[in-house]
Formats: sequence, structure tokens, C-alpha cells
Amino acid sequence: MVGLITLCLIGGVITWFGIYVATSQTQPSGPCAANYTLECMRDNDGRFLAEVVPELPGARALGATAEDAMAKAQAVALRVLAERLEQGEVTPRAIRIELRVPAMTVDAPATPT
Repeated sequence: MVGLITLCLIGGVITWFGIYVATSQTQPSGPCAANYTLECMRDNDGRFLAEVVPELPGARALGATAEDAMAKAQAVALRVLAERLEQGEVTPRAIRIELRVPAMTVDAPATPT
């Protein structure tokens, strides 16, 4: 059995990702699955707050940019899920993690003339 986590950026402020964990209790053709919504907004002090709502209360993080905050919140969410696995709430046979993020354009440094 294989687990899959998928991350996608939508409109620059909302990300969703799904985790599929095949456990010893699930059927081979139908692993348990959950989708998580990551919302990001600018705080009053200019920082960005990203949180996984409503599925993982408390899985939130601040960052200087929206991308930074979302990456940190996703890491917190993965820690919460890992803790649930360690506590025996889910007993997977195997987990595969796949991250999909939008391609970013980076300007090349100017060459001296």
C-alpha cells in the first residue's frame, strides 16, 4: 500500500493537499484518504499566516512571505499527521510523499559587459 501527499497552489493564497494512507485496516483497492485546505492571509503586522482549516486545528505558521508561511504550515501539518501515526491512530504499511509546487521563475544575474 502507498500513501500520497499532493500539494497544489491555487491563486497564490490557498493551497490544498491530500494524504492517502493505506493501512492494515483498509481494503487494497480503497485506501483511506483525506484532503486538507491550507489558507493564507496577511496579518496586521505584514507577516503572512497560513493554517490548515478546519481539518487540523492548530496547524498554522507565520512567514515573511505567503510561500514561506504555507511551507511552514505544511511542515506543521505533516508533523501532526506523523504524531498521529506514532500514537497508533493510523497504522500504515508504507507511505510515499510527493510534493507538487508551482514552478518559479528566477531572473538570471546580469552579466558584466
